[in-house]
Amino acid sequence: MKHCDKCGVDVLGTLDNCPLCGGFLDEEGRDCAFYRDGIEPYVQYPQLKIKENVYRGLLSLKALLLILILGLICVFIDRTLTPGSMWSAYVLIAGLAVYFTAIMAVYRKRRFYAQIAVDAFVLTAAAFAADLVYSLDASGGTGLFGVSLRYVVPALLFAALIVTDVMVFADRRENKYYLVTLLFVSLLSLIPQIVVWSGFGGAKWATVTLFFFALTNGLVLTIVCWKEIVRQVKRKFFF
Repeated sequence: MKHCDKCGVDVLGTLDNCPLCGGFLDEEGRDCAFYRDGIEPYVQYPQLKIKENVYRGLLSLKALLLILILGLICVFIDRTLTPGSMWSAYVLIAGLAVYFTAIMAVYRKRRFYAQIAVDAFVLTAAAFAADLVYSLDASGGTGLFGVSLRYVVPALLFAALIVTDVMVFADRRENKYYLVTLLFVSLLSLIPQIVVWSGFGGAKWATVTLFFFALTNGLVLTIVCWKEIVRQVKRKFFF
């Protein structure tokens, strides 16, 4: 028998998740001889056969190739007709951002907890890249870099942290991996202030606020939900 901490019930040892709440099960259930010898040996589950869609990966690859081809065409037009501009870089950055946040989400059927993490990372990288291109285009160096650091990235990461916090408590019965997502987004939220400390401008209120909010948020929930975090990490990455 296995035990569910959330519901306080013992269930069949052949199950990995609680049939009531979906939570992960411990190997600490009562050793009930009646269930072990009289029921579990006779419980049979239908064999699940997953039919893979061989076209799914092909369509995803075609979408990526199409975006890259369109990006290269824009680069060629940019260098040929407007050599003093770098507008093609914006097109390429936007295309890759759409591919990883939208197209791949559809093809891979990502869960919401995974989509939050992917969007936070990809949109942060895209904002930094677009800001860097603007600085290089306008001044030929990194002197104008900072709009994304001061406004765009902190706003994105604040939103990701708040949404994840809400889902950690709102979707507990589904027992998704929101705590793992929260740790990832919290670590990602430390980067803007680290970039500031690396020499890209002085202290900025948005990055400082985000840094301490993410640090406090991550530490508090890690302490409160440490056991659940360890379970989710083990289930997600080691089983």
